[in-house]
Amino acid sequence: MTDSWRHSPYFNRRVGTPKQISLQLFGDGVDNTFSVMDDVFRRESFLVFCAAQHIMHAILPRRRQVINHEKPVRVFKNFKRGCYSIMQDGRLKASAKQVRLTDVEFRVRESGRQRMLRGGRKNVHAFAVGRLLDYVHPEDTRDLEHVSGRGVFYNPYRFGSFVDHDTETPVTSARLVQFDEHGVIYREEAEDGLAPVSACA
Repeated sequence: MTDSWRHSPYFNRRVGTPKQISLQLFGDGVDNTFSVMDDVFRRESFLVFCAAQHIMHAILPRRRQVINHEKPVRVFKNFKRGCYSIMQDGRLKASAKQVRLTDVEFRVRESGRQRMLRGGRKNVHAFAVGRLLDYVHPEDTRDLEHVSGRGVFYNPYRFGSFVDHDTETPVTSARLVQFDEHGVIYREEAEDGLAPVSACA
């Protein structure tokens, strides 16, 4: 059977779909039928897509992104996922339950803080910037070695910066910082033996 309908005077070469041709030949009577068929096709295609995505995530290993340890990363608390996010060059590189940084600056964007206070919706306006030493993915079983130091935290409703847990004095930088499930620890001096490792997401 040849595609003789393609040579029909009713064929719109810019559109060329069976639906458009049928509408021109038979009028609007077929529109509802094709609309139902389109809806069914879209729904079934979406279900197949979701199933394929689920299978891929289940059987394929996590995509690993290389983090350049010579360049700084940005770390912030991801409240939606209940973990920390690691970004570099404007891209999300990894999610982590524990992160260790060196040469750290704590930054708060006041404009973002004020926007959150006005609207009541959380946004990413407070984060730490530093060189990545190590991190642990939420699905990994290992833990980072404990680091002694002082606690630091950020409360946008009370402070415009990160503050020391005990004294509540502003903390703008630190030599070493470790994030974990219990909070954030910082040190003014580095600890021996904490060299960068090849960490991937």
